Amino acid sequence: MRGVRRGWWRCEVFFDIKNRDRNAGHCIFTIMQGWFNKNFLPKEHSIKLTWLLATLIIIFIPHLVISYRLLDETMMQDLHSRIIGSRLMEAGRSAYFFKWHNGDDTQLFNPNIAMPFGLNGVTATPFFLWIQKPLDGFSYCQIKLIWWSMEEILLFATLVLTCIVPKKLGGQFVAIIVSSVFFCYSRNWWQHICSGQYYILFAFIFALMVFLFQRNKQIALIAFPVVVLIRPLFALASLPWLIKDTGKNFKQLIIGGVLAMLLLLLSGTFKNVPEYSKAMKLYSSEITGWNNQQLRGLVSNQPQVMEDCVSETNVKDRFGAGCLFSVQHYLKLFRIKISEPLFFTAMLCLFIVAFFLVTGYKNITAEVDTVLIASFLIYIFSELFTPANRNPYNMIQYLGVMGLVINRASLVTLSLLVSGLALNHDFPFRFTYQREIGEIFILLSIYLILLKARGNKTPSQQLIK
Repeated sequence: MRGVRRGWWRCEVFFDIKNRDRNAGHCIFTIMQGWFNKNFLPKEHSIKLTWLLATLIIIFIPHLVISYRLLDETMMQDLHSRIIGSRLMEAGRSAYFFKWHNGDDTQLFNPNIAMPFGLNGVTATPFFLWIQKPLDGFSYCQIKLIWWSMEEILLFATLVLTCIVPKKLGGQFVAIIVSSVFFCYSRNWWQHICSGQYYILFAFIFALMVFLFQRNKQIALIAFPVVVLIRPLFALASLPWLIKDTGKNFKQLIIGGVLAMLLLLLSGTFKNVPEYSKAMKLYSSEITGWNNQQLRGLVSNQPQVMEDCVSETNVKDRFGAGCLFSVQHYLKLFRIKISEPLFFTAMLCLFIVAFFLVTGYKNITAEVDTVLIASFLIYIFSELFTPANRNPYNMIQYLGVMGLVINRASLVTLSLLVSGLALNHDFPFRFTYQREIGEIFILLSIYLILLKARGNKTPSQQLIK
């Protein structure tokens, strides 16, 4: 209660001065700040929450101006596809195989019509499409503005959660610089905005998990199966917690699994899961090139203006998505074809072996932040091995654990991390596979941090209890 008492003392000082009403708001804020610093920020923190927020706000304001100007130049095509999928599911039609024809409602028109197997470009899970349902009734111009606002709020919240993790002033200073340069003002984020993507949600989930795991592990473990409804890859991210402490963590994960099933049933999206699974398998075959399907041509007389404001002729592709190749791309180059069951079984075994090598089988009391980093690493590896398109905006997910990585990084691993981030942003110049090499550097720096943590016999962070 020391922080609260200190706040009350400062309030008494303010109330002794004239204009007491004017200082009442500052008094309340002082009490809240003291309570937050006392209960949520570790004692080693050198920057008060007020100064940290002020710094991030100053950095974030010019970012908002640049980001907002992109709204009139982009169609947010991926967002539009998800909105169409949500509307189709609400209308009782196929969210993943519906094809627009002349005479259909233009609000159901999806420009992703050059797809094999009758696919329409919608790849979000049924539950996520259901979450977006409140947006269906708005015009697409309004939806774009709402989605942009949500993206920026999530980005700022993730920045705050990331920068409060380091325990020392230098670490926080590095976290602010890295987060600002390589995430907040990066080309990858502008691509994220222009595409209307939602990977910032996954970064926020990881940052929130870091926050919760260090304060209430039970709630965080229950939340893991729930976020699987948004992206199934989170199921593999929960693997480290099962391996390290099966008895204590299994109960919370089961509770979360039951809650996830209830949400599927109550939302009415359980019936759409088989169709979603079928669509994802077809996308996998299309991406890996294991089919001879011909792409369909464009629909004749397609509307030039979708709904009330989106025109393809007005779109400026200043921040095209580009490429960020996955492992499947290189397998395809060497004409390697692996059946899906064998591929995912081998991948799962690789994850288990890698995790044992990193943290040590007998180290039951592993550090919380170490297991969190390993959890994120497995999540990214699963994304790399999954036969799906990846783009530079996927890199925004790394922001979710950047605070943990910087907090544990040495000079060597930090240099490797920054070098990887720079290469991923085409610095100092562009060359073939530069972004992929940059991501390898980032993953290598994280792996080296885990190796160092394994050799640390006297953990300095909070332990799993």
